[in-house]
Amino acid sequence: MAEKKITSVKGEADKDKVVKPTASEDKPVRAKSSTAKSDSQETIEKTEAPKEEVKKAGKEKEEPVWKPSKENKGKATQYRIFAALSWLAAIGAQVANIVYLRQNGSDIKLWIPLLIIAVDAAFAVLGGFLWKRSNQMDPPSEKNKFLFFMQSQLGMIVAIVAFLPLVVFVFFNKDMDGKQKGIIGGVAVIAMILVGVAGADFNPPSQEKYAAQAQVVKTLTDQDLVYGTKSGEKYHLYADCQYLKSDNVKELFEGSVEDLHAKNHKIGTGEDALCSACKKRALKAKNWTEDDLNNAVAEANEAKGSDAK
Repeated sequence: MAEKKITSVKGEADKDKVVKPTASEDKPVRAKSSTAKSDSQETIEKTEAPKEEVKKAGKEKEEPVWKPSKENKGKATQYRIFAALSWLAAIGAQVANIVYLRQNGSDIKLWIPLLIIAVDAAFAVLGGFLWKRSNQMDPPSEKNKFLFFMQSQLGMIVAIVAFLPLVVFVFFNKDMDGKQKGIIGGVAVIAMILVGVAGADFNPPSQEKYAAQAQVVKTLTDQDLVYGTKSGEKYHLYADCQYLKSDNVKELFEGSVEDLHAKNHKIGTGEDALCSACKKRALKAKNWTEDDLNNAVAEANEAKGSDAK
C-alpha cells in the first residue's frame, strides 16, 4: 500500500493567541504588615476590581459561540466579493436582455435572448457557489433567525432577483408574439428554478453547529484535531482510520474542524459528519457510552456558559 501524505491545513489563528495570566498569578503578593491600610487605599482597591470584572464580563458576553481564524475570515471575505461581482454581472445580463427585447419588439433573433439567459444563469450559479463557500469558512449565527436565513439562502434570493423581472417583462410584453413569449419566458422560468435550487443551501453551516462539532472532538480527544480527505464527506479522529486506508486516498489533511470545513465543502455540519468508526474507537478508549459523551459535552458547554457570566 502506497504511503499517504498528511498535509496540515491548520489556520493562522493559533499564532495570534496570547497566554493570559491566571487570576492567582495576576494578583500582586503583599507582605503582611502591622500597619493598617488607609481608608483611601482600601476604597481604591475595592472600586478598581469590580470595574475590571465588569469590563471582562462585557467582552466575554459579546464573543460569539464560535469565530473563524483570521486566515479563513479573509478568504471568506474574498469569496463574498467575487460572489457579489458575479451576481452584479448576472443582473446586468438580465437588464441587457430586457433592453434588447424592448427595443426590438417582435423583430428579434430568438437565439440572442436565450444566449443572454444562459450567461445570466452562469454568473448567478457561480455567485451562489462562491457565497456558500464563504459561509462554510465564516458561517452566520442562528441567534437571529431572519439574518441567518438571509445569509444562508442569499444565492436562492439573488436567483429570483436575476430572473423574475425578465419573466414578468416577457409575459406582459404586448409587442412580442405568443410563440416568442412561450419560448423566452419558459426558458427564463426554468433557469430561475434551476439557479435557485443550485443557490439554496439545504444544510447551511452555522457558528453553533461548528462549535458543537468542535466540542465533541475536544471531549473525545482533548484537542481540536481531525483528519479528512479532499472530497470525503466525513472527518476522522485518527489518521489510521480504516476508512482512510484505501489505496484511493493519496493525501490526508489534518487540522481543526474549522480547517477541514474550509478545505472540503462536502463535509457535513451535523453530528453524523464525524466518522462513526472513529467515534466508537474514541468512546472505547475512554470506556464511555454514548450517554457518557453527551453528558460530558453538556457539562463542557455548561462550564463555558458559567465562565461567560
